[in-house]
Amino acid sequence: MAVVQFVFGDYVLDVERRELHRGGQPVAIGPQVLDLLVYLLQNRQRVASKDDLIASVWGGRIISESTLTSRINAVRSAIGDTGADQRFVKTLPRKGFRFVGAVREIHGPAGGDDEHHAQSPQRNRGPDSTSTPADEITRPASITQFDSSDRPSVVVLPFANLSGDPEQDYFADGLTEDITTALSLWHSFPVIGRGSAFAYKGQSPDLRKVGKDLGARYVVEGSVRKSGNRVRITAQLIDTESGHQVWAGRYDRELADIFALQDEITERIAAIIEPAIASSERKRLSSRLPKDLNAWDLCIQGYSLIYQGTKDGNERARALFERAIALDPNYARAWTGLAYTYSRDFRLWRADTRETAAKKTLECARQAVRLDDTDSEAHLMLGRGFNQTDQPENAVAELRRAIELNPQNSTANWTLGHILYCNGHAEEAIPWIEKALDINPIDPRNYVVATHLAVAKLCVGAYEATAELTRASIRQRPDYVDSRITLAAALGYLDRADEAREALGEFHDRVQDYIENHPYPLWRLNVKDHYLKGLRMAGLIK
Repeated sequence: MAVVQFVFGDYVLDVERRELHRGGQPVAIGPQVLDLLVYLLQNRQRVASKDDLIASVWGGRIISESTLTSRINAVRSAIGDTGADQRFVKTLPRKGFRFVGAVREIHGPAGGDDEHHAQSPQRNRGPDSTSTPADEITRPASITQFDSSDRPSVVVLPFANLSGDPEQDYFADGLTEDITTALSLWHSFPVIGRGSAFAYKGQSPDLRKVGKDLGARYVVEGSVRKSGNRVRITAQLIDTESGHQVWAGRYDRELADIFALQDEITERIAAIIEPAIASSERKRLSSRLPKDLNAWDLCIQGYSLIYQGTKDGNERARALFERAIALDPNYARAWTGLAYTYSRDFRLWRADTRETAAKKTLECARQAVRLDDTDSEAHLMLGRGFNQTDQPENAVAELRRAIELNPQNSTANWTLGHILYCNGHAEEAIPWIEKALDINPIDPRNYVVATHLAVAKLCVGAYEATAELTRASIRQRPDYVDSRITLAAALGYLDRADEAREALGEFHDRVQDYIENHPYPLWRLNVKDHYLKGLRMAGLIK
């Protein structure tokens, strides 16, 4: 007999219907918060550790401590509890959490009838199977209501390439990214970052599970069919809590209309999610539109190569950005992309060319900002250029400007954190890096962000947290040397020399070079000693 309902105090939690009521009235509660409450109720006979909660509710992904704290607080708020009272959810310091209120269970047959189980709503899975004629908009009579105090977030999943040519994937990906960027500029609702969204590329996921995994109230999905100078785009907006289609549209246009079409799609989606959006908040999806459509096409090809993360891809991307600039020297986005390639050269490849790469990053990013001062990515790259050329105050100012322009720019958030701890402000850095993890919860590259957070924690003496974060990073990317060395240093402070040696393993011979030749001089000035002391305490260096 499966548990159908939990009854505690004035509350009834219907597990199958995923509804919480108090005195017969529905209580607004987000899907992830509900999952957390259900887990605590189901496991109330024991203390649920942080690892237990992360494994169950977040699938073992890397999350910030602030995320867990905010979700626990949201659980308490939903059931009329507080951190001071703790009459339902008790915190046991350094142990975890336990549901301590009196609970009555109501049982029913597994897979029961309609008396206890809501029928699963049907929806149109195939973006191209919509029956709406071109440019016609469909919208059901009712949309599931949500608590206006809980700003609904949205994720744009990678649009499917229906062109029959895998070489056109970049076009569908570029369109997806443009729509994501455009939505994030509205500032009225959170937008899940590109990295988390593209983790679903090539899949047909259950959208309600996507909503749960990402904490997203809405999902945008669609398809692109490009043929010659014509493009057909379909898009639909799905409410992840109900599974209902909120809006759908299909567009057949000339390729030359792509920019106006992107604006139209994003404005329709934004207007549905947040009807009170003021017209003054409506911003264009990118920097300045190029005079030549081919320049835009070259840019989205370039970004798709950068995201491959390889040296060859980076060099090919640079050539594409240079071609785009040759076609349109005033296209800010191309200059930003070019700056990006030099920034990656500085960080990841030949040490003997770092000075040149840093200067080129700064030069290209300055030009991008001159051309469009409202582009968050341009200010991000300018901040990196200043950081790479040892101008920390300018770097911090540019990163703050990038975040002001687009608060959902996860890379700008963790980069600001990185610059702050490199300059001796680790305490201030931590919330910025944690925010980046919250914006992009399942980005496959979160091992990098988690390691930056671990370094900041190391600098403030939070060695257990450092070890926890780096272990999570290593699970995601075992060969990431930054995580290995950071973990070894933290374990040295914790007097666990054997574990530190084991953590370093085959990377032992890379420690000295990592510390002495770290690409950021300010890191060597303000962070290096934290590593040296921990590694010496572990007996790993002299």
